[in-house]
Amino acid sequence: MSKVPAASDHPTEEERMFAAVAHASSVLGFAIIGPLVVYLLKKDQSAYVGFHAKQALVGQMVAFGVVMVVSFLTCGFGAVLIVPWFLYELWLAYEAYQGKWTSYPLLDSVGKEFG
Repeated sequence: MSKVPAASDHPTEEERMFAAVAHASSVLGFAIIGPLVVYLLKKDQSAYVGFHAKQALVGQMVAFGVVMVVSFLTCGFGAVLIVPWFLYELWLAYEAYQGKWTSYPLLDSVGKEFG
């Protein structure tokens, strides 16, 4: 996993909380809506929150598509993939709350530019 260079200042408690919520929203049942709301509310105020919200939004859309395809091909048994995905999302939420710029594998470039 690559790390995005940190900004000159450290993210505040509020920024870290919003970034963690963007990732953890999938576990709470708001897989795409949660990060989208966080992104729209905070993208102009914080590059840190914008990065994590965009990562979470794209990552959760990709994961949803993968789980749907695998579940279809395995007659529903592929839905068990949701459990490790939720665990991974919780780990990313923890990393975001710790102030780290952790990104999804293969989605390194998503979230680096805000515009």
